[in-house]
Amino acid sequence: MAVALLHRLVITGPVEAVASLSSRLVRRAVRRSGRVTWRERNPFSFRRLYQLAPAAARIEPGIPYEPYDASDWPLLELPGKRAEVRYQFSTRNLELIEFLRVLAPRCPGVAFYLLTHCLDDGEVETYRVRGGTVRRWKLPVARMNSHWNSARRKFRLSGEF
Repeated sequence: MAVALLHRLVITGPVEAVASLSSRLVRRAVRRSGRVTWRERNPFSFRRLYQLAPAAARIEPGIPYEPYDASDWPLLELPGKRAEVRYQFSTRNLELIEFLRVLAPRCPGVAFYLLTHCLDDGEVETYRVRGGTVRRWKLPVARMNSHWNSARRKFRLSGEF
């Protein structure tokens, strides 16, 4: 059975490092079908990630399919010569945290903040990855149920809808 995951990723650090990383993660492609040609832009590409961190091949020997419903926000410059870039995308049967574990040591001074929402069971996990350090937080079941019950009341739903 396939598991659908929604990821929100924030990358922060020095302006130059974040700008460089975000531009190196982008994959552009030109597609053709008959007489129709179009351009695609994937803001967070696994193919590019494998080029940046070859150790990712230990996680998945073959490069995974690119994320879908991918979007990114423009680079935001912060005080203190820092910046952040945000991504949102979905994957099937693919946890992103293991890829960030191998990418983070290759990006000194950059921190990755990841929120993963499993759309099948509603589980929410968050991570902070910097260098070789990974911190993990998991939304407690009672808190998660509180949010779901609040949504049920708001939309006048009953049961597991």
